[in-house]
Amino acid sequence: MQYEQAESWLKHYGRAWEAGDSGLLATLFTETASYRDSPFNEPMLGHSAIIEYWNAGAGASQDDVKFSSDIWTVEGQIVIAHWSCRLVPKTAPRAIRFDGVFRLQFAPDLSERPLCMRLEEWWMSDA
Repeated sequence: MQYEQAESWLKHYGRAWEAGDSGLLATLFTETASYRDSPFNEPMLGHSAIIEYWNAGAGASQDDVKFSSDIWTVEGQIVIAHWSCRLVPKTAPRAIRFDGVFRLQFAPDLSERPLCMRLEEWWMSDA
């Protein structure tokens, strides 16, 4: 995994979140990827579970999403990145800020677009 590939992947992830586009999101993961949104939750496994999670959250309940990220390190197929996001929940009168860290593990075949096979995140919000 090259730094530029990780940066491109994070930009596409941000675009998917900002647009609430689970179709774009799905193109970033392997078919059997795991997505863990909290160390206290079991990971979502596979495209269907990840898309269902996204459609319930980012796709259906958020407006005016602004995402940014900063790569901390790239070691082999592992990327550690800081991310932040500001959004307006459709059910709340004010914007919420999120701040978090991703640990991303990418599939070994990087011949085309890198595909994430494991996402773990730790985040906090000012909600």
